[in-house]
Amino acid sequence: GEAGGAAAAPADDAAIMEKGLLIQDFLDRTATQLSYDGLLALHEVVKERQLAVFFRNSHFSALMKYNGDLYLLCTDIAFAHSPVVWERLDEVDGNTTHCDAQFQVNHGTSDEATAAMVAAQFAQAQTGGGLPDDPDALLAMQLMQEDLQADLQAQAAGERQHSERLEREAVVCQEKTRSMWDENVLLSERCAELEAVVPSTGRAASGCASAMGKAASGGAGARVAPASTFFSPPPGT
Repeated sequence: GEAGGAAAAPADDAAIMEKGLLIQDFLDRTATQLSYDGLLALHEVVKERQLAVFFRNSHFSALMKYNGDLYLLCTDIAFAHSPVVWERLDEVDGNTTHCDAQFQVNHGTSDEATAAMVAAQFAQAQTGGGLPDDPDALLAMQLMQEDLQADLQAQAAGERQHSERLEREAVVCQEKTRSMWDENVLLSERCAELEAVVPSTGRAASGCASAMGKAASGGAGARVAPASTFFSPPPGT
């Protein structure tokens, strides 16, 4: 009995650890209190031009669907003197788009400019620059500044990951191009050898040229080029 209980204890600990990892993964993926599944559900439930109340990150927001897109009314104090009126809810990580009253993308006020404006107003409030002394307003400004900074960091991380992916894809393309070039060089050398051995008939050369054309185009029925016609060498060769 004691041996059985001792054997069952590690199994229970492993099950608890596994559940803990699953829960932690879920919390990490839903730290913004919104998932892509939830976003898709909102698109399905909310009707065109329907108003709703959206609760996220301990904030209530007015939600409306317009031309198939979801928008949140921007009521933070940071947008008090800004043309920004709506925030298009198309991402879950905060990398969203701000629009004006006509639901047009606002290019004049970037996230960086908004964050700078909030920081300036917050600094002015701290030094008694004339802003209201309402503690709720000051707290709202501070929270808005922190949210904007977090959004900027998330956007920078996303752009960095996209750039790294493009670099990896470029390296793979270069390697494939170089490999195809090496194969064409080998075929060219083989054709030259066959032309030297059978100069009169030219059948071997024609067969090699046909094979090279198929190898370059990736399928049957490719144009047969002369044995002396090849692609330009890839960069770096």
